[in-house]
Amino acid sequence: MPRTLLTIATMITLCCCLAAGTVDTVRERGYLKCGVSTGLPGFSHMDAQGKWQGFDVDFCRAAAAAIFDNPDKVEFTPLTSKTRFTALQSGEIDVLIRNTTWNLSRSASLGLSFAAVNFYDGQAFMVPKSMNVHHVYDLDGASICMVQGTTTEMTTQQYFEKRSLDFRPVYFEKADQMIMSYQAGRCDAMTGDASAMIALQNIMQAPEEQIILAERISKEPLAIMVRDDDPEWIKLHRWTLWATLTAEELQVDQENIDERLANADARTTTLFFIDEISARNLGVGRDFAVNIIRNVGNYSDIFERHFGKQTPFDLPRGQNALWLNGGLMYAAPFN
Repeated sequence: MPRTLLTIATMITLCCCLAAGTVDTVRERGYLKCGVSTGLPGFSHMDAQGKWQGFDVDFCRAAAAAIFDNPDKVEFTPLTSKTRFTALQSGEIDVLIRNTTWNLSRSASLGLSFAAVNFYDGQAFMVPKSMNVHHVYDLDGASICMVQGTTTEMTTQQYFEKRSLDFRPVYFEKADQMIMSYQAGRCDAMTGDASAMIALQNIMQAPEEQIILAERISKEPLAIMVRDDDPEWIKLHRWTLWATLTAEELQVDQENIDERLANADARTTTLFFIDEISARNLGVGRDFAVNIIRNVGNYSDIFERHFGKQTPFDLPRGQNALWLNGGLMYAAPFN
């Protein structure tokens, strides 16, 4: 083989070796480094005891349960919209689970990959009731608060331009800064993912004085994101999410997991104990799904814990319902 080709082949081999084995690195370190938001109720926020809570947080914990059988082996790193991708690219974090929309430009240009969608959403607008606004097109000429570095910027611009409407964007780095300014009257409306608008409305001083307009002007598939240099690491997070969905489909939850294990049938056994080759390739034990369900729960457990009827949000499952119930949540088969 010519020297040039040998050198190229050596470099490719070296790069592949360096890129592989994220799960081994995490295991040797002893904990997972997970990027979350700087604070968005329902998704990721720090409670009064200084412990991270939320829907996205629980998927970080589910990955730790899959790897370590211990959901607490996670270090959480709060990230803004502007810093989240750099933190993942640089290796500061192992995985980003932070209400991040899956789109083409991010998939094609960042050197990062989306593993799976864990929440389907759409962009919405919040306005004070006193404005007597009922549709987005009524916001012609309005000042609109939004978080910088998100898909919200582009989507709002495109929506208004297409309809020959004007608006004045007011940008913020963090959601808490945005909501404070909105309440102070610095802008006429506030926009972002509908789930974020609902979450922020619930922590406002007078939530009953605000309304969220019915229109959704975009598709926002919020997804788990990793570096694209390790296919096995991508697959691990994909199947971690799918384990929670499959468990819900089979009606296996955090409360009944031990009973269902003792009385497993053919379908649940396939979920509870994957084959040895698949387990080795993912870098987890054959019972990784059991560890996820026992420690964190199925998808319904996670959703209800943070958005369900017992929370201030009482958010309908909607698109996030299982495919069996008319939603978009669908896991590939465990076989």
